[in-house]
Amino acid sequence: MKRGKYSRMTESMKALPVYKKPSFREAQQFFKECRPQRLRDESQPSKYRLAQVGETVCEHTGASARPYSVICDSRDMFSEFSIGISVYFHELLVISLFLAASAAVMVVSLVYNRNFNPPGTPLDLMGSAFGIDRASISFEKEVAPDLAATLFLFIAAILSKYMLSETVERLDRKQKNSV
Repeated sequence: MKRGKYSRMTESMKALPVYKKPSFREAQQFFKECRPQRLRDESQPSKYRLAQVGETVCEHTGASARPYSVICDSRDMFSEFSIGISVYFHELLVISLFLAASAAVMVVSLVYNRNFNPPGTPLDLMGSAFGIDRASISFEKEVAPDLAATLFLFIAAILSKYMLSETVERLDRKQKNSV
């Protein structure tokens, strides 16, 4: 029987890999080293710039890099990555706000419908139209919130195109000014 070129095992191949239990500290260290960080740069419109991988100290000022914070920093900080990432997070914010407004409007209907749910109604059907009769349906409590939520989503769809072009234009101007 003819053997292939890689049929012989070397000494390093004979030792089977040993399972190593995951280390939380190593994972934290990896996270700290790999997450995006920013350095102070007065020439940029945001006064910061994206640090290169492994760059922890600014060579000009000696200031240390600090991580990006989605919660504490401004929305425009994402423009330091690219226009696409910035537009994605702007759109995500707008969609979240419209969905939160729709959910807030629908609470009226949920609370009203809960009064008509029969005993033993499954938890995932509580507040739904399950168990309500046609005579109990009211325009103010059920139809109006549905129409308002639909109107919110319709407005979001119409404004989305306009907001996208405005965001791209604004970010494009910022990036051109920073060069």
